[in-house]
Amino acid sequence: MTAFGTPDIETRIEGQGVAHYLDKPLDFPALAKTVFDALDASASGHLEGITLPTLLQMIEADRKTCTLRVRCRGQVGQIYFSKGQPLDAEAGPLRGDAAALAMIECDQPTIEIVGGRVQRPRAITRSVSELLLEGLRVKDDNERARKHARGASGATTTATGAPPDGVSTKSTSREAEAMAANDKLKELSGIEGFAGAAVYTPAGESLTMLAVDGHPLKEVGVLANNVLLNAQRASIEMGTGRGQQVHVEAERAHIFARCLNEGTDPLKSQPGKAHIHLVLVLKNDSSIGMAKLRMGSVIEKLAEDFRV
Repeated sequence: MTAFGTPDIETRIEGQGVAHYLDKPLDFPALAKTVFDALDASASGHLEGITLPTLLQMIEADRKTCTLRVRCRGQVGQIYFSKGQPLDAEAGPLRGDAAALAMIECDQPTIEIVGGRVQRPRAITRSVSELLLEGLRVKDDNERARKHARGASGATTTATGAPPDGVSTKSTSREAEAMAANDKLKELSGIEGFAGAAVYTPAGESLTMLAVDGHPLKEVGVLANNVLLNAQRASIEMGTGRGQQVHVEAERAHIFARCLNEGTDPLKSQPGKAHIHLVLVLKNDSSIGMAKLRMGSVIEKLAEDFRV
């Protein structure tokens, strides 16, 4: 407590691991609320079946202070957060951004949330969104390298049409889904001012995209996906239900992100149910009404390709 609260005091106490300070005269209801908020922010738990990118976005949106202990392929790493911002990460010999990216690449991690204040120097230079973008880029590069390696080794389909030994039927199925979805995205390309469209998982994983040459659709799409997820959480907290669509009106483009979730949980995917996000970018505002109508129709068709 202090009778002389200043930005300098706030900076000094943060360096000592203090979560909050209150001005005098003391407001006891405010004190109680601060205590309970701090306890909520320090909640601990053990999670399975959720992707790390999704959880990172939740921690950032809720400004949580905690440590994530991530187990993947027999290895254990940790990511440290303060008020939703990543401070540091450790994974074997890796530290900082490199350690965080190594954990983001894991497809099926087991995650433990450890609550409490975190007192560590900042070693991560990127924000959560920047980490996710870089993680997706690295994952895409690795996937292209694996496909190239399979092609170089002469991996082709057999005379019966089945993939040869060593080639995943899951990957070939995923590619077929992407091709079918890409054809549906072409229905949006006729909208005046079309710059690109893409389909993402709620975690920000790109499923398929169709872009005008030179447009940075991958980066824009991941960030729009993040905006949609945060808007959905906010609309639920407002008591208005799950938000379905966001429209970002920028200086040089209009960006739309629309959710289709066939499950009953407003934010999680469920087996056998489609849960996808469709992002559309327009260069001008001449066809906004048409864009919204077409997105509603196209995303319903896309659901057929991405029920899991």
